[in-house]
Amino acid sequence: MVTPLARLALVLALVVAGGCGGDVTSRPPASGAGGPTPDADISIAFDGGDGDARRGGVVCASRRDEVKGFLRLEQPADACRRVAELGPLLTSRPPGGRPCTQVYGGPERARFSGRFAGRRVDRRFSRTDGCEIRDWERVRALLPQPR
Repeated sequence: MVTPLARLALVLALVVAGGCGGDVTSRPPASGAGGPTPDADISIAFDGGDGDARRGGVVCASRRDEVKGFLRLEQPADACRRVAELGPLLTSRPPGGRPCTQVYGGPERARFSGRFAGRRVDRRFSRTDGCEIRDWERVRALLPQPR
């Protein structure tokens, strides 16, 4: 006798397999304009505050994703997914008048410039107060690791 819980598990397994197109070897769509991430060409200038200046970048395009500089060890598709998640942050200015704690997080600075989904990117990040530290934490996955 098949229990209701076992029947539910079987139905869920069939639904998941059907949603995969039945071919477990199929590849996910490539990122870029035709895939899950919009076109982007972002340059990142990082300054550790102690003479540790580095450059990196990520290009997300329909033909091929690419990473440069300190991001070269990242998988391009992963970097493009991160850029897609951060797009609204990168293409907007920090909200004016937001209350920020007066906590100094360090001398590090970063500047993101370029374009994302047809919009201009020119955003600076630092760790000079609580708001800046919060924004820094959001983009940290695209910044170099401390030496």
